[in-house]
Amino acid sequence: MKKQYLYIFFFIISLGTYVPGYAQVGDIIGAAGSIGEGCGDGCSNGAGCANGCNASDIFFLTQLIEWNSQWIDNHADHPVPLGVEVMLDASIVPIKYNIYRPRIRVNLGFLSTDYRYSILVEEKLGETDIYATHDWQMFVMNPVLTNSFAMRLGVGVVYEEVTRNVFQDYNLGLDFYLFDQAVKFAMEGRYAYNYAARISPRVEANGALKFRILNTEGFKIYGGLNAFYARYYESIDLWSVGVGLNFRFE
Repeated sequence: MKKQYLYIFFFIISLGTYVPGYAQVGDIIGAAGSIGEGCGDGCSNGAGCANGCNASDIFFLTQLIEWNSQWIDNHADHPVPLGVEVMLDASIVPIKYNIYRPRIRVNLGFLSTDYRYSILVEEKLGETDIYATHDWQMFVMNPVLTNSFAMRLGVGVVYEEVTRNVFQDYNLGLDFYLFDQAVKFAMEGRYAYNYAARISPRVEANGALKFRILNTEGFKIYGGLNAFYARYYESIDLWSVGVGLNFRFE
């Protein structure tokens, strides 16, 4: 059994050594710059600027919060997700660039909110290329919640640091819990779209297989492997395999 784990480990390392990444981080930065810079302050004229909310948006938000509170009360006799999850993921391969994705999710019953800082780093010829985005899934609905399966549907925004552009982001997440939640298998898809420039800055699929390494009444830790693939600006592919930790406060 130990030999099998060693074979898997060396296979993953060989991927990073012999299989080149499809693209460089600098290519993504160049593609983002070709769209033009936004404003970053929520104005309405930049290529990727976010529009401000109006009275109907505020009414919808207050109604949604009120409905969520009622939903929690109606499910008082069932397990309701109330708590915080902190996720730390980092790439191992390919070795030519690094991907870091620290993330936090706040669960409030039927609703959640999810923030992730995605960082791509590549060092070449003594210089460092960094492409970073702030990914905030502002409204996440949890239509299916059981002890063995959870589904998330979210909508939010992406703020691109290099251009200060802001664009829409949509999310679908599936979590499977096995062996009395001792094993977690997660899959997620994200689709970002810049409606003003009529281009998709990122289409992403990621997954994780993690094992519970600490289990207390109000706190759990999972650790394991993750995989990531994304296409940036409809032409630039990026992938990685890495490790990660999940801290769940309930």
